[in-house]
This record gives sequence, C-alpha cells and structure tokens, in this order.
Amino acid sequence: MFQYFLALVACCLPKKIHKKTLFDAFKIIRKPPLNHAQMAFLAADETYIVLEERFEKVEQFEVKKPLLSSNGLVMVNHKIMPETVLSLVKNDFKLKLPFYKQLLRGNILMLDQRCVFAHNAFSANYYHFVAETLTRLFLLRDFAHECCLIMPADLPPFVKEYLALFDFKNIVWLQDRRQIIIPRELIFTALPAKALNHQPKMMLELASFIKSKTNNTIQNPNKKIFITRKNASYRKTINEQEIIDFLMPRGFEIVALEHLTVLEQITLFAHSKHVIGSHGAGFTNILYANEGSTVMDLIHFRHTQRCFYTLSDALNLNYIFLQCNQTKAINYANNDDIWVDMNVFECYYNQYFETN
Repeated sequence: MFQYFLALVACCLPKKIHKKTLFDAFKIIRKPPLNHAQMAFLAADETYIVLEERFEKVEQFEVKKPLLSSNGLVMVNHKIMPETVLSLVKNDFKLKLPFYKQLLRGNILMLDQRCVFAHNAFSANYYHFVAETLTRLFLLRDFAHECCLIMPADLPPFVKEYLALFDFKNIVWLQDRRQIIIPRELIFTALPAKALNHQPKMMLELASFIKSKTNNTIQNPNKKIFITRKNASYRKTINEQEIIDFLMPRGFEIVALEHLTVLEQITLFAHSKHVIGSHGAGFTNILYANEGSTVMDLIHFRHTQRCFYTLSDALNLNYIFLQCNQTKAINYANNDDIWVDMNVFECYYNQYFETN
C-alpha cells in the first residue's frame, strides 16, 4: 500500500525534464534506387521513394521518477512524451489509459536506481530491435557502468547476443508486460528516426562500433550471398530454386540466416559485396556491409516498404527494388508469397552485379 501511495505521489508531482541535443536537425537528399526509372509506382504510393527528407534533432532526456511502460512509453507530468511514441496510435488518452489502469491496480515496480532504457513495442522483431533499440543503446553506451538497463524479459535470444557487445552489467528484466516502472532517475533518447527512416550519421557510427567490437572491419569484401526464406511461413519466393540455379554458378552462397548466431550474421555481411534475397528482417544485416556493396531486395509489387532502401542509402550501398508478382497465397501484400520474373532478374543482375 505504501508503494502504491509513493507511485501516486510520483505521478502527481511536477518534474523537470533535462535535455541534451545529440544530433541536430538536418535535411538529406537520397540517391534513388539503381533501377528507379524502371520501377512501377502505384498511384496511391508514389511517395514511398522519398529522395529529399528532413530529420528532426535527436535529444537525450533525463528525468526523475517518470512512469515507464514495458512498451517503452514514458509519461511525465501526465503527458506521454512524443519522443517515445512509435505506435500509429496518436490519441494521447489511449496511450495514457494503460498507465492509469496499472497504477490503480498497484501493478508497479519501483527502482531506486539511476536507469536507462531503449526498447519499444516492436523490439522483439530483429529489424526493429537493430534499427530502433540498438541505435538507442549505442547512444547510451557511456552510461553502461553507472546505470541499470531496463529491458523486457520476453525478447528473443538475439537480444542478449547484442547486449553482450555492450558493457551493461546491471540489467533489470521485466517479467510482467503490464507493469509500470518508476525508476529513481531515467535517462533515454528520442527515437532516432521514424517511418522506416534511418539517421545516416548514427547508422554509420553504429555499424562501425559493432564491426569493431566483433573484429569485422573488412576492407575488401568478396562474398556473394543469397538469403533464402524457404523455411519461413510467409513471404516466400515460389520460384526460388530458379534463382538459386542461376546464382550458384556465379559464386553465390545460399544462406538461411535463422541458423546463424548474431556474430555469424555480422561476419557474413561484413564480408559480402553482393546481397540478394526476399524482403525480410534478415536484410537488416546490410548494416554491416561495406560502402559500395550492392543489394537487391525481392519484394511484392504492392509491398511499398522502403526501410532497406533508406538503410542502404544511409550506408552508401547500391540498392535495387525488384518488384515481384503476387501469388495471393495470403490476402495481404506485405506477407504474400512472390514470384520473380527471371527475365527481369537476369537483366538486373547483368546490369548491376556483373559490372561491380
């Protein structure tokens, strides 16, 4: 009961938020995908290839006794900090309601420690963890020895593999996803970028840090890899064997990333100059590819997701969108299986890979 009373007091008292700018706002002009002129744009989605974009400044925050959810939302002075909101839900009341419900139920964890956090609601996904959580951990790495790291306990094993690259010794693993955490002091950063964008300077620094930590600073990568999704339950390439039969005589290695550790994936991509595969979270590992490497993303023609295009541009990689035919195996383009037109595939390969 006393803990519940302290939580209510902590919720009601006004708090000052201390801010520090890590990256100033800036505008970028991207280079288009190599095959931009050949791409078929859907009328409603012509803007998914955005060549000019503004990035807001990235700030670090420090506040005493805020309310933190296991989904990475922070509430201070009865307001959700917008810098922590990744969800498409924009209604402030809907975001605050779970906080008040758990406070009334007394489902609270008080931490008498100086803490940091970096997770969000999508941190269990490999792409979202690397692109959004790992970037924030990187920005907070200097606090590893003095602060406690707050992290949900139900995240996949790859999370602990990545955390081993940092020096966080004190980690509080949250067992209850509904619980509200009230640390004595909380340090965190804004989400570095939203809407599947990537802050170029930060991604380059993160890639350099991870490759240095894993002894993967490679000057002349020579591997050629094809990422298979044959073991996936969705978003498969129906005629994948045709692609494999074409690529293997040309020196390509066929890899199933789900069988590799994080270190093995980092090493593989750091040594690769050519990467081809069906669109999926495994493409996140192009983060570790060297500048000038070439990437071909096989993607459903109605799946207008640009995350690996913007990541490639941030890292100065050559990127190709190969828009593929639908199969209607699933009535949702983003997860539907695809069929690759081999004539187009071979044309792109000869044009963009043979000369590189």
